[in-house]
Amino acid sequence: MDILSLIVGFAAGALIGFMLAKLLFDRHRGLSKEDADRLHAEMSILQVEKGKSEERSALRDEQLARAEQDLAAERSALLQARSALAVAETDIKNAQEKLLGQKEQVRDLQDQFAAAFKNLANDILKKRAASSRN
Repeated sequence: MDILSLIVGFAAGALIGFMLAKLLFDRHRGLSKEDADRLHAEMSILQVEKGKSEERSALRDEQLARAEQDLAAERSALLQARSALAVAETDIKNAQEKLLGQKEQVRDLQDQFAAAFKNLANDILKKRAASSRN
């Protein structure tokens, strides 16, 4: 966008310079009043167009600066989100490992209780068998 504005500005400046040079050379040749007025009018129009081009260029520069700021903010937010995601993934992994450990402990306790119940049941059966023999 800036290049386009520069090209338009340069072309307008070159045209203004050309018109001024032509005006100076034509004066020496006896430029008519109508030609001089026409050249002044064209020069005024070109100066207005140049001003408009410069305003558009400045507006686009501001828009670009705002867009770059927005992009920087979005990149920062993305980095923070990625960091939070990494922390959450680590927390989930740790919780899963803890859960697996607790499941193993529950299985071990179930096995211990089953063995203790079996032993207790056998003891009770032995005592009943012994008491029924007596």
